[in-house]
Amino acid sequence: MNSTMFENSLNFIIVNYKELLYILAAVVSIAGGIYAFIKWGVHIIKYFMNRIKHFFQPQDDITYKIPKKSIVILPTPNSNDIWWHMGSSSGRPGMQIVGRFKVTNITKYNILLVAAKMKKPRILGHVDVKDSKSDYHGSYMIPDGAITDMGFSFWIMPPVKKEKENFKADVAIIDQFGNEHWIKDIEFHYS
Repeated sequence: MNSTMFENSLNFIIVNYKELLYILAAVVSIAGGIYAFIKWGVHIIKYFMNRIKHFFQPQDDITYKIPKKSIVILPTPNSNDIWWHMGSSSGRPGMQIVGRFKVTNITKYNILLVAAKMKKPRILGHVDVKDSKSDYHGSYMIPDGAITDMGFSFWIMPPVKKEKENFKADVAIIDQFGNEHWIKDIEFHYS
């Protein structure tokens, strides 16, 4: 009896061998799918959660890349664009110094020129820019890639030169980022 039962069991296993393989293959496939979902699904869920979190975060921490050089300054062909003259303010003599140049914005930002600075004597002066959309001069922004006219002026009191003498100086044009764009050895002719 025991041997018959064993033979019946063995026959049952042999006959249902294909079905057992199908069941085993299905179990392994399901287990592999669950493993892959857990392994990769966690990363995918974290990725999308971080994207959603970033979308709703306030953007106060955005910083801009500040260029070290924002403009190129070139002289104009007119020799009368760089001069100085003796003047006076409140009855005291002073030197009025004027320079006019072409300026090109080489950044992707609009550039504002805020001041002119002379190295010797150490003094700050005024800078003006021709508006790119009109003939007016003043504190106008230079659009990205634009070329326009730029001028600066200084008053030096008391004068450091006598009338009819030429005056030589280094002048920096300062932009809104604090960059100093130096023009070296400018020779101002007495006018």
